[in-house]
Amino acid sequence: MEIRTAERGEVAARSDVAAALGEFEKEWDALRKEAGTENGSLPASGLREKIAALKKALAALPGDTEWSTSEDFEQRLAAAAKELGRREGEEAIRWLETIDPQLCFTAMDGWADAEPDAAFEAVVSSQRPVFCEKDAMLRMLQGKAASGNAAFLAACRQVPWELILGAQRDPFDDAALYLDEKQDIEPWLRSGAALELSEQGVRIRNLFDRWAKIDASEAFQAALAWPRSSDSEILGVLGVAINDQVKGDEIRSLLDTLPPEQFRQVAVAVTKYCKRPSTFGERLASNYPMLISEDSGKEAE
Repeated sequence: MEIRTAERGEVAARSDVAAALGEFEKEWDALRKEAGTENGSLPASGLREKIAALKKALAALPGDTEWSTSEDFEQRLAAAAKELGRREGEEAIRWLETIDPQLCFTAMDGWADAEPDAAFEAVVSSQRPVFCEKDAMLRMLQGKAASGNAAFLAACRQVPWELILGAQRDPFDDAALYLDEKQDIEPWLRSGAALELSEQGVRIRNLFDRWAKIDASEAFQAALAWPRSSDSEILGVLGVAINDQVKGDEIRSLLDTLPPEQFRQVAVAVTKYCKRPSTFGERLASNYPMLISEDSGKEAE
C-alpha cells in the first residue's frame, strides 16, 4: 500500500528523532563516567550548544520513555547549566532564562560556588525574579561569617527571604531553612540572625538539634522562649539529649529548676507527641517519664 505524503513525513520525522536520540545515547554513554571532565573541557560556547542540543533531545523523547532515561538527560542538562553558571555568572542566567528558566537555579548554584560575593550582590540587588534557592543562599551567607557577626547579621538582613523561600522548585519543600553539617551554626546564634529571622517567620528547621549538640542547656532554655516557637524546638533538644547521657542528665536537672508554667509547656509538647505511636515518642516517654501526665495530655488534645 502506498504511503501518503503526510504519512511519509511523519515516518521520516520519527526516524530522524530516533536517529538523533541514538546518536545522543552513544555519545553520552561513552562520556557518562567523565561528564564533569567533559563539561570542564568545553568552552562556554560549547556548553551553550550542548544545553540547546540536550533540551531538543529531551523534548523529543517519546512519552513512554523510561524514567531513568529522561532523568539521565536532565542530570546532564543540569550539570552543563551549573558549569556555565560557574563560568559566566549573571550572563549565563540571562541566557538560560530564554532557554529554560528552571535551569537558571542550577546556574546560580554554580555561580554561588565560584563567586559567592558577586552572586550574593546580584541576588540582593536584583529587580528581576530571584533565580536562587535557599541552599545556594545559605552557602553564600556562610562566606560572610568570616567578616564577623555584625557583617553576617547585616548580610542576612539584605536577603529577600520571602523571594528565596518562594522560589523552591520542589513542591514538597516546607520552605524552612536547613543548615547542613558543612555550615557553622555559631554565626546564626551569636549574631542574633536566627532569632531575628524567627521573629519574621523564617524557620531554621534543624537549628535546635544542632544547637543542643553544642550546648544542650542553652538550646533548651532558648527553645522555651523562642519567638513563633512550636513544639519541634523543644523536642529537637530533648531528642539530642536522649542519645547523649551527659546532655540527658543536664536536661533532666534543668527540668527540676523550671518554673511551673515552663515545665507545663514542655510536658504538653512531649505528651502531645507521645500520643502518636512512634519509636521517638517511646524513647521520649522512657527518658522523660516526669513529663507525661494526664493533665498535660488533656491540654494537648
